[in-house]
Amino acid sequence: MADQCSLRLGFCFGAFVLECLLLFSAPEQAFAQISNSFLLDQNFSSIAGATDVATVENILVQYEQQAIPEKLFPEDSRGLKILGRLYRFAKTIFFENTQDLLAALIQHEVFGHGARVREFG
Repeated sequence: MADQCSLRLGFCFGAFVLECLLLFSAPEQAFAQISNSFLLDQNFSSIAGATDVATVENILVQYEQQAIPEKLFPEDSRGLKILGRLYRFAKTIFFENTQDLLAALIQHEVFGHGARVREFG
């Protein structure tokens, strides 16, 4: 048991060191580019569904970031800071969380349970 624990710890430390080396030596290569792609198949499989839902959600997030500002006004005073925080909180609740929950629900129901039903006819 102690050997497995030390082996896992060594592996985690090695992975951390490798990640740090990649991040600091070539930061532009350490981050993956986001790709938007659609997969279509006749059975609406869970793999195609996951890719499609993630793509649509990514496109919506990009549009939301362009259309809805991060800050409405400069937050110079204490009152404006409080209003700014309330705005960002409301934006998180009404846009970001709702969008994430809807994407997860569609993925689970349509491409999870629905894919199983379609498998069995």
